[in-house]
Amino acid sequence: MGAYAHIVGFYEDRQTVLHIHPEGEEPKSADERGGPTFGFRFYAPKPGFIRLYVQVQVDGKQVFAPFGTMVAE
Repeated sequence: MGAYAHIVGFYEDRQTVLHIHPEGEEPKSADERGGPTFGFRFYAPKPGFIRLYVQVQVDGKQVFAPFGTMVAE
């Protein structure tokens, strides 16, 4: 994983996918992987429910956390 975290989102229509990286510069070495806190900002292209999956690395292991959000009009 090049970035130290990703969020991937899928709309219920199965036509729209989001791929989001944390704010800030892309890491250039293993020492620049980020944390312990970092932020994401995204702009939803349309209203509706999005199922989101966060991917981070903790002690060299991939960790995934699913959650969802409703985007209002």
